[in-house]
Amino acid sequence: MKLGELSKASGVSRASIKFYLREGLLAPGRKKNATLAHYTPRHLDRLRLIAALRDVVGASLPQIRALTELIDDPEVPLPRVLERAQLTGLGEPAGGAEGSPAAGRRVDEIIAGRNWPDLPSEARKAVARHLDAMSALGLGVSDGLIEAYVRAAEIAAAAEINRSVSENRDAAALTVAVGVHSHTQLLLRTVALAQASLTLRHFGESGAPGAEAGE
Repeated sequence: MKLGELSKASGVSRASIKFYLREGLLAPGRKKNATLAHYTPRHLDRLRLIAALRDVVGASLPQIRALTELIDDPEVPLPRVLERAQLTGLGEPAGGAEGSPAAGRRVDEIIAGRNWPDLPSEARKAVARHLDAMSALGLGVSDGLIEAYVRAAEIAAAAEINRSVSENRDAAALTVAVGVHSHTQLLLRTVALAQASLTLRHFGESGAPGAEAGE
């Protein structure tokens, strides 16, 4: 397809496509002559990934570049690509600091309790850092509460994981980055909805403890 066709198919302006070409985020098209190049479905996949990362996730250009460089490196295995896609979707830095030893042990317990396979990972460090941040705010997480979140996370992850299994690395990265971003937001809002409903059940509309809604 020509540049104009690529722009129409992707919904990305010609000016933006030219910018991504200059920045190396998008591979050059196959030259037909000095002024004309042809583009493939691979270019369309990359533009869809870039657009989703910018418009849905709110990723910065350096974050997008870091991810696309991994995608384009055949020596980088897909699990590492998807790990970076996860971090991009969460807005977490790559190579972030380890959490405290106490938080690290808590993550160990989570993983062992669910019998999950385990290797050092950025996701593991991100959970430990978040536990530390919550502790610093006085928001300690009880074993019962974290078990509830872990069960919900496992169910959601199991439902989603097959969607990211693809030989198309751009498509797989898009599914993971946008998925983890959107599902995180869905989980937050669903918890808020549950809290609102359970508060109403407990206090009722009058605000009196123990007054069921409608009583």
